[in-house]
Amino acid sequence: MRKILLILCICYTCFQLGACKVKFPNDALNQEQITNTQDEENSNNKKGNIEQSDFNIEQEIRTPYYSISIPEDWSYKELETGTLYFMIENEEVGGLYIQSYYSDNSDPLKRLLPNHSEIIESKKLDGFFTEAHKIKIIISPPAASKDIRTENWTYIFLIKDKTTVYEVFLNTDLIDENDILTIAKSFRL
Repeated sequence: MRKILLILCICYTCFQLGACKVKFPNDALNQEQITNTQDEENSNNKKGNIEQSDFNIEQEIRTPYYSISIPEDWSYKELETGTLYFMIENEEVGGLYIQSYYSDNSDPLKRLLPNHSEIIESKKLDGFFTEAHKIKIIISPPAASKDIRTENWTYIFLIKDKTTVYEVFLNTDLIDENDILTIAKSFRL
């Protein structure tokens, strides 16, 4: 199970960073692994930005492992591994991974971040049911790709019993940071 999750994470990162010069198509995931898909229809905002006043997390996603709430006009894909991908108008804007947490490493959270990422902010968060950390990063494509686009992401790491980390990540170019925290705070085991 962990090997499959690791392989999916590596493939996802490779495609998202453009290393393969192929945009990750939504229907390229193994359809047998997708257990729940909701199609988004008629989004009011073409760009995907959500204004603070319009932000309501009314759609609760329940998996065998956890529950989390997202805006009702978003869609999501759930894999058998417990991984979620959040989408606005079929464009991926974030997700949630479940990973092992190795507290004996010198910087256990940094090793969970994508390749080619630079940490621009890191802090411990209060107000969560478990230990939580926020890390803001900038992801740059590999130099060999000759792509100069960068992406800004915020990762919220929810650490349970120092053995498992639930990694909520959202694109801060598209989602307001307060909304990211609202989504992360809706997470429940």
